Amino acid sequence: MRKRRYRDIDRIVAERIRAERLMRGMTQTDLAEMIGVTYQQVHKYETQVNRVTPGIMAEIAQALGVPVSAFFDEADPALGRPDRPRSTLNFHNLFCRLSPRQQDAVLALMRALADEGAVQATAAE
Repeated sequence: MRKRRYRDIDRIVAERIRAERLMRGMTQTDLAEMIGVTYQQVHKYETQVNRVTPGIMAEIAQALGVPVSAFFDEADPALGRPDRPRSTLNFHNLFCRLSPRQQDAVLALMRALADEGAVQATAAE
């Protein structure tokens, strides 16, 4: 039996579906119910056992509240851009492990950094 070969974009789409689902605190069962398939099928989509058809991709995007393009944005590795969903998921997982007091401190730091970045961008113009 010949092993299927998947393209990088198939892997990226599968990873992004999983990341978007986890960032919303959804289980595979939650997503499956929303799109009318079994949780095993969602698992197969996320692990690349089955490819995601365009119709199912549209349903998944709607269920997750994202445009279909969210599964493709910056997906070209030649662009050298970071894999934002993966880094966002890592941040989310770590952030949730912090105490409420620590979360407030992290948010304050992020606001300060964002404000400083905005000031620097304005000064550069």
